[in-house]
Amino acid sequence: MSERSRSFLWVGVAYAAALAAALACIVAMSAHPLLEAAVADLVATLVVFGFSLALRNSSLYDPYWSVAPPLLGLYWWLEAGRVDDPLGWLVLALVLAWGVRLTANWAYGWRGLAEEDWRYRDLQARTGVWYWPVSLLGLHLMPTVMVFAGCVPLFYVLSSDGGAGLGVWAWAGLVIGVAALALESRADVELHRFRAEREHPQAVLSTGVWSWCRHPNYLGEIGFWVALGVVAWSQGASWFMGGVGILVMFGLFGVVSIPMIERKLSARPGYASYRQSTRMLLPVGRLAAALDTPLTSVWDLPLRLWHWLFALVIGGSLYTGLAGDISLMETHMLLGYGVLALVLFRLGWAGWGGSYARFRHYTVSPPRMLAHFRGTARPTAHTAPGAAIAIVFVIGAALQAVTGLFTTDDIFTEGPLHGHVSPDLAEAMTWIHHRVFWLVLGAIGVHLTAHLVYALRKDMTALAMFSGRKAVDVPPVRARATLALVTAAVAGGLVWGLLSLA
Repeated sequence: MSERSRSFLWVGVAYAAALAAALACIVAMSAHPLLEAAVADLVATLVVFGFSLALRNSSLYDPYWSVAPPLLGLYWWLEAGRVDDPLGWLVLALVLAWGVRLTANWAYGWRGLAEEDWRYRDLQARTGVWYWPVSLLGLHLMPTVMVFAGCVPLFYVLSSDGGAGLGVWAWAGLVIGVAALALESRADVELHRFRAEREHPQAVLSTGVWSWCRHPNYLGEIGFWVALGVVAWSQGASWFMGGVGILVMFGLFGVVSIPMIERKLSARPGYASYRQSTRMLLPVGRLAAALDTPLTSVWDLPLRLWHWLFALVIGGSLYTGLAGDISLMETHMLLGYGVLALVLFRLGWAGWGGSYARFRHYTVSPPRMLAHFRGTARPTAHTAPGAAIAIVFVIGAALQAVTGLFTTDDIFTEGPLHGHVSPDLAEAMTWIHHRVFWLVLGAIGVHLTAHLVYALRKDMTALAMFSGRKAVDVPPVRARATLALVTAAVAGGLVWGLLSLA
């Protein structure tokens, strides 16, 4: 067995012992879940410290940062018995993805117990015989307390039964979390590649996301804890309950970690110029440069308003349909009528609306797809994948809205036109309605992921649906406000007329 494999075996033994001690504490206690978890967390930390002391390496604690939050979240979620809450599933998935990614990144770079983090070695040189008491307090217990504080919003989300569910701000928090993970992942991959390929050990990484800011990995890490706070606030958490983790993490990274790394890197040739030209955390200069790029108006105001109304109505429809609360079904049906009206408006606008909203700009073919992914496609208002996902969105939403008119759960709720079709057709419509939403969810996932990828490539395509402008060399679109109002009135009238048949 290699030395590195033996080191990982010791880590496994240490963390198994820590988990067993934590579970024993929880079983022995009968207190508030937050207090039980806090005591178990501290006991587990002491167990890991015991192994760090025995093996003379404080780096044994390093993965604790990413291992503890998913386990804490899982305990609080099971203790609250809210396994039917879709928000809980999504938040746990986010925390688990964060924990797995960060732990894997640690494991990839860790060479074993023969080495120790340079910051710990520097601390040992300064503290001498007092190193291990300092390590207990500063390198083990203090990070545990800070991470636990960061998890307080997670406790609120997974334990509170007074939440608002998957509303707009909850989705905003989840999107921030996914974006933060994407940024951290790319920053770490670029850093590992740079270290493997650099010609000189004193070289400075200043490309990729590291050209946006000097610490994109820490920006992503802060973004993850901000995401938990936003989700907690969306569920009614107090400013303290939702913000304590954000404050602690900003303090840790901004006051301790980043200044320490900056001091170490300042001796490298070229770092002074890199520091002068690149911001520490927020890449506002890069965003400003992207916004200063010459842009052309391609999305008219009616289409932009439709886009955001469609996003809100689809999100609300999915939540009310999946929440399992019978009291929300009336709202679900009203949102379904809204989806149908928006689909009808979009189809009309594709016929006579702004030039780039029309059918002819939504042609999708294998050659166009290949050209896009090869980077040889001519810049246009729509990319081929963008046109394809837009078509999937409209078709999926149309199927959901139309089939919903005829569905029934055979108990409490039935669509307004259910009585106008045969039982067999109503059953078929219900079957379709209960499955097509996966197509819509998949399209949402692909759509959001694509915009994250664009953002990481410094492509501000996502901003086009706010400003209506995009960096393409095409004639600008003309506004057609009166025609849009007429189209909206016709779409609404058609839905009202259809429902009047009930």
